[in-house]
Amino acid sequence: DLHTDIKRITDKFFASGPITNFLDAFVKGEGALPITSGSIRGLPRAWRRGFGKPPENRPSLLFMDLPDLSTPDSVSRNHAAGSILELVKENNRPVIPVFGVSGCGKTRAVIELLSQHWGFYFNASHDDWGSDDMMTLRSTVQQYLNDNRESSVVDREANNGYARKTTLLLFLSRLLIFKYCLNVPGSSDTFTSARWTLLQVCSHVLFDKDVFNVLYLQLLKLRHHREGILSDLIRDVYENTKDCLVRHGCIPVINNDTRLLVVHDEAQVLGDEFNGCFQSTTSDEQSKQALNEYLPQEAVDMLFQKFVGRYRPAIASVERIVECNDPGAWKKTVEDAEDRLVSWTHRHIKGNLCYEISRLHDKHNKYKDRLVESIDSMLGLLMYQRCMFGNHDLVLKEVDPQLVEHAFGRIKIIKGHAVTVMDEPFVSKAVENYFAAIDPYFAKEVRKRMVTSTAIEQGCVFERFMMKVFSETFNTRPLSQWPHQPSISDMCPALVGKVEIVGWREPGLEQGTTHAMISMEEFMDAHVNHESTRNNMPVAPFFFPKSKPSGPDLVFFIRIDGTRLVPVFVQMKLHQGSSNFSEKDWNDALSTVSAAKIEGHTKNFRKYCPDNVYISMIVAYPTKWTDKLPAPSELPMDPSGVQQVVINISDDNFGDIFPQKHVEFIDRLKNARKRSVDDDDSNDEDCSKKKRS
Repeated sequence: DLHTDIKRITDKFFASGPITNFLDAFVKGEGALPITSGSIRGLPRAWRRGFGKPPENRPSLLFMDLPDLSTPDSVSRNHAAGSILELVKENNRPVIPVFGVSGCGKTRAVIELLSQHWGFYFNASHDDWGSDDMMTLRSTVQQYLNDNRESSVVDREANNGYARKTTLLLFLSRLLIFKYCLNVPGSSDTFTSARWTLLQVCSHVLFDKDVFNVLYLQLLKLRHHREGILSDLIRDVYENTKDCLVRHGCIPVINNDTRLLVVHDEAQVLGDEFNGCFQSTTSDEQSKQALNEYLPQEAVDMLFQKFVGRYRPAIASVERIVECNDPGAWKKTVEDAEDRLVSWTHRHIKGNLCYEISRLHDKHNKYKDRLVESIDSMLGLLMYQRCMFGNHDLVLKEVDPQLVEHAFGRIKIIKGHAVTVMDEPFVSKAVENYFAAIDPYFAKEVRKRMVTSTAIEQGCVFERFMMKVFSETFNTRPLSQWPHQPSISDMCPALVGKVEIVGWREPGLEQGTTHAMISMEEFMDAHVNHESTRNNMPVAPFFFPKSKPSGPDLVFFIRIDGTRLVPVFVQMKLHQGSSNFSEKDWNDALSTVSAAKIEGHTKNFRKYCPDNVYISMIVAYPTKWTDKLPAPSELPMDPSGVQQVVINISDDNFGDIFPQKHVEFIDRLKNARKRSVDDDDSNDEDCSKKKRS
C-alpha cells in the first residue's frame, strides 16, 4: 500500500535525530548563513554545490539584505522580481520564462521573489544553488534509459511514465519537508517564506546533509507504484500542506486562493537532455502546423533582424503572434513591437529607448550638463556614422557605463581592451527616431561635425551634408523653379513638374550608401527596375562611388510627376577651391559627371536613363564664376540620343535654391577656419573620396 510505504519512510526520516534537530532549530529562527571574518566582518557567506567552502573572509553578496516580511524594514529592491510577480498576477500565466545572459541577476530576482511569496525552488545545474535532488532525478532517468537501451524499439510512452513518477516523488519530498516545518510547535512567527527559501537554496550550507535529496532517495523506492495512485496522493498532500499553511498563519499570510510559486532555475539544462526519448503528453501536431502557419520562416528572419541579441522583445512578439490567432498578423505584430521600443511617439512606454535617452538627461547628477553633452555626442556619433558613412556599428575606445546601463551598448573585449559597442539594429533605429524628433534632417549634428573639423575633414562632411540639403530641397521645391541661366525648363521641358527623390523615406536619416556596400550599376538597377530594393531590402536614395576611376561624387535619382525617372550625377569638389574659378576649372569638374567618366563606374549607365535624360550637377558654392560658361547648345551631343542637362550651383544661385537655414550655416562656415595652403597642396584627391576608397 502506497500510504503505508510513505509512512514507513517518513517515520524513519523525521524520527528524532540530527535532521529533525536541525529543522526544528532552523524553523524557530536559530539557524543562519555563516558570516565573514577578517577585516570586513558580518557579511553572509555561502557557496554553490560542488565548489567547496570558500575562504572565511569571502562574502556571498547574492544573499545580502534579502527581504524578510517578518521585519518591518523589509524592502525589495529588485525590479525584476516585481515584474515577474506582476506577470503572474495580471496575466494569470501558468508559466513565466525568465531570460537573460549569465550573471544578469536572474537567480537573485527569483530568490528575492520567493523570500516574499511562498513557493518552491529547484535548480537543474549540477554545481549551483539549491538541492541536488534535480541531479538525482536526472541520473535516475538516465539509468532507466540505459537499462532499456538494448531494445530495438524506443518506448517513449513508457519513458514518459517513468519520468513522471520520478518527478512526482521529487515534488513529494519537498512537500513533506515543507509540511513538517509548518507543524513545528511555535514556528508560526519565525518560519517565513524567506526562511523557507533560504533552506531550499542553501540546505548544503546550513547543514551537513542535503535534507531534500536524502528524503528523495528514500522515496524513489516507491516508483513501482502506479502513476495514477501516486498523482492522487501527491495532490492530496499538496492540498493538505496548503491548508496547514493557511491555518498556521505563517508570514506572509495566504488564503485558499493564493497560488504557490515553483521556480525552476537553470531549467534549460534538463531541456537539452534525452532528445528523442520522450513523447509529448498532448497531441500537438495540429498546434505545430498552426505555429508554422502563424510564425513562418519570414517572421523568424524578421525577429532575428530586428531583435538580434534581445530575448524579451523577441519572445513577447512570438507570444502576441500566437495570441492574435491570425496567420497574417506576424509582420504587423513584429513591427508594432519594434515601434514600442524605438519610436518617439511611444517614448512614455516602459522600456522605450527614446525614453531612456530622456531619462539620462533628467537623471540627477552634479555633472549633469557634461553628462548630457557626452551622451548626445556619442549617440550623435553613432547616427553620423550611420547616415553619412553607411556604418551601423559604433565602437568607442573606452567603456561607457551610462550607455551600457541604459541598454544602448554592450561591453566587449576587442584585442585585449574593454570597449563599448553599439551594434544592435533597433538601438540605431531608436537613436534615429530621437534625433528625428529633436533635430529634423540631422542638421545640427552634421553642422557640429563640420565646425569642429579641419578643412580637409570639412570636405568629407560637406558631401554627406548635401544629402540632407538635397533631401529637403527636392521634396519642397520643383527643380524647374530653381534660378538658373539658362532656365531649366528651357534646357529640358521633361524636367518640369513635381519632383521627388527616388527611394527617399521619412524621416530622411539613413539615406546614404557607398560602393563598399553596392556597385553603382546595382544601385541604379535597384531604383530603376526594382522599386528601390535589392534582395528584398531597401536601397538608400544616395550613392557615393569609388574615388578611382575619377567620376561623380554623389549619385541619386529624381522622379518627376510620379512617372519620369532621371539620374543625377553631382560633382562637389569645387566647394573646396578658391573663392573664384575659371572656365577651365568648370570643364574639369564637368568631365567627372559626363558620359565618359560615368561609364568608368557603370559601363551601360544609359540604360538606366529610361526617359533619355541625365543631369550633370556642379555644386561650386561658395565660389563664384569668373568666366562666361558655355551655353548648353555648345556642349558636345551624346551620340546615343540621351540628353545631358548641366545644372550649375554657385554663389550666384545657391541661396535662392536651398533652405535658408542651411545657407546661413554654410555662410558662417566660410570664415570659420582659415584654409591651409598645405592642405590644398597635399590633398589633390578629394578627402571624401579617400574615405570611400
